[in-house]
This record gives sequence, C-alpha cells and structure tokens, in this order.
Amino acid sequence: MWNNGFSAQYGFIYSDQFSGGDDVRKNMDNFALQSKLGYKAAANLYYSALGSLESQFSKGYSYEKKDVNNLDSAILVSNFFAPAYLKLALGVDYVPNQYLSFFVSPVTARFTFCTDTLLSDNYGMERNSKGEYKKVRSEVGAFAKLVSDFDLLSNVHIFSSLEGFYAYNAAVQQYNENLIDD
Repeated sequence: MWNNGFSAQYGFIYSDQFSGGDDVRKNMDNFALQSKLGYKAAANLYYSALGSLESQFSKGYSYEKKDVNNLDSAILVSNFFAPAYLKLALGVDYVPNQYLSFFVSPVTARFTFCTDTLLSDNYGMERNSKGEYKKVRSEVGAFAKLVSDFDLLSNVHIFSSLEGFYAYNAAVQQYNENLIDD
C-alpha cells in the first residue's frame, strides 16, 4: 500500500476595519506533503513508514499590538521554512476499511527547521557554542495519526485527521531535572 498526499491553503481577508495602512491581510497559509508506504502484515494491518513535511509559503504577521498612533503594528511571526516540520516514522497502520486509518509509530524522528534566525526563539531553537541559533532541532518520540475520509452525501465529502507526537527526549530531560531537584 502506498498513499501520497499534498494539501495547500493560501488565503486573504479584506476589511476596511484594519488600521495600519493595509486593507488586505493573509489569514491562512500552509502546505503539507505526506507519503506512507505499507507492507501487509495481516488482515487490515500494515508495517508502514511515513514521511511528512509541513510549512508555509510566505511571511506571517501578528497584528495584536498597536503602535504609538494606535494603529495595528505588523510583527513578523513566521516565514517560509520558519518553521517547517519534517517527520519520519516507522510503525503499524491499521486500516479496517477504505474510510479509516490508524497509524501508530513508537519510533519517530521529528525535525523542526527555522531558517530565519529572527524567529528562532519563537520555535524553541537552541543556541550553539558560539551563541548563534541552530537552524534545526531534532526530537525522537512516538507518533499517532487517525484519518477518516468518506462521502457523507453525494455532494458532501468529509476528511478529518488527528495526529499527536510525544517527544521522548523532552520526557527524559524532565525526568533528569526531577532527579536533580530531589
């Protein structure tokens, strides 16, 4: 079994209520590329490998703060590959029917990329020995993904995806800090 997918969203919103000189702002911007390869182990069960990449196309801003003239102040919060997330996982995929899939991986590597060093602190990037931000943070952990994909009516299609990642190295670090505190 081999499943591939690509999704992208890029949208704008217009409002004459925006202050700060712009009437149009980006309100959604993301893309996700995924590939999952499975080898049948038993009925409805596959040994699987999954790879996924997620990021956005352009700069993203927050408008929560006001400037000295009480106008919306655009603060850069994200950019292309700042952040980006790459997951590589080995696990088991349970596919009871054509509408449902449940993938579980006890061995997953997740990489967070931040190519814009001005944003590095926002995404938990560490500093190297020279004090410069690293561009990649790597984590090892467990990953699970549940996908439901079906036609509710002839003109209504439902696609739903829920996923979670638990970083082992964060848990080990927390455990070690607790030992030191005791």
